[in-house]
Amino acid sequence: RFFRAVSRAATCYLRMGDFPSARKIVDKALDKLSPSSTHFQELYRKLTDINQLEAKVKEVVTVLTSPGLTADTVNKGIEQLAEIHPQVVYSEPMAALRSRALLASGRPRDAVSATEVHFEAPRGMREAPWRSWVVAQAKYHEGELGAAVEALDALHKALTVRARDCTTAAAEDKAAGAFGGDSVAALAVAGL
Repeated sequence: RFFRAVSRAATCYLRMGDFPSARKIVDKALDKLSPSSTHFQELYRKLTDINQLEAKVKEVVTVLTSPGLTADTVNKGIEQLAEIHPQVVYSEPMAALRSRALLASGRPRDAVSATEVHFEAPRGMREAPWRSWVVAQAKYHEGELGAAVEALDALHKALTVRARDCTTAAAEDKAAGAFGGDSVAALAVAGL
């Protein structure tokens, strides 16, 4: 049962895109097992899965954040993201990257949809500044200039409040970090 729990915990970390934590929990359990045991083999396969998924994520990040993106490159990246998305469904950086790619492919409505949080998450994650930025860009590309300005005004107000109340912002970022990434990580990975 302990080893199933280790595997499940690693899977939870994977869903958030937290590869170091997933690898760490599996490595610790592997250190306590004999290489000939069945549990060792199962956990070793899990470790291999972690490493393969991390490599796929790095590849898609490289594809979608490279300078001089072409329509073909963006579409290839979106396909790669669709393939790995179920495995990193709670990752903020992957959500930001997906939104950015959808904007780049001329699909602003899909980009806005990709910013939505469909699970119970801390306020700092649900209201992350990158989400407002994507919405503002999408509204601009749809020709809804008034809605774009409103989204930018809301973003400006939110950032001003966060800047004034650094304690709350830090607590919100810490809570969001526990759910797979904060706004800073999401912005950095997605190149927003």
